[in-house]
Amino acid sequence: HDYLVTDPAVDQSGGLLLVLTWVPWSEREWIQFVGRTGRQDHKGQYAVMLDGQDARVQAAWADLKKDETLAKAILRHGDRETDALLKGTGDAIGKGRLMHRLTSRYWTQHKQDKTDKSQNWQWKRLCEDYNRLGCDAIQKRFDEALPPELLWGAGATST
Repeated sequence: HDYLVTDPAVDQSGGLLLVLTWVPWSEREWIQFVGRTGRQDHKGQYAVMLDGQDARVQAAWADLKKDETLAKAILRHGDRETDALLKGTGDAIGKGRLMHRLTSRYWTQHKQDKTDKSQNWQWKRLCEDYNRLGCDAIQKRFDEALPPELLWGAGATST
C-alpha cells in the first residue's frame, strides 16, 4: 500500500521515513521499498538498521567493495545467489516444456480413444520418471509408447 502524507510538516522535516530492518536479495524489491518513501511530489527518506549477527549481513560486510554501501553489497550477493540458482533450472525448464508438449499430444489421442492400456501405462510411468530423465530419454520413451506415425500419420517424426 502507498502511504498518503497530508501534513505539510512531514515534508518540511524530510518526508516520510521508512525504517528498513533488512535488505532484500532482489533489487526490484529494494527499489519498491525505497520508492515508497517519496510519492506524488512529496519528500521521502529511508534508514537501514541491520543485525550485525545475521549471516547475510556478515557475508556482505566481509566482501564490501570500496565506495559501496552495505545495502548494495547485500544486493550484489543476492544477484550472485539468484544467478547460481537459475543456472541450475535450465534443464528443468526444458523438461517441463517438453512434457507440456507431449502431454498435449498424449491427451489429444487419449480423449479420442486412440491409446490402448499399454500406452496409457507407459505414459503414466513416463510422468512418474521424467524428473530423473534427460530430454532425449523422455522423447525416446514417448516415441516408443506413442510412435509419431500413429499420432501424425506415415512419415512423421517427433519434434
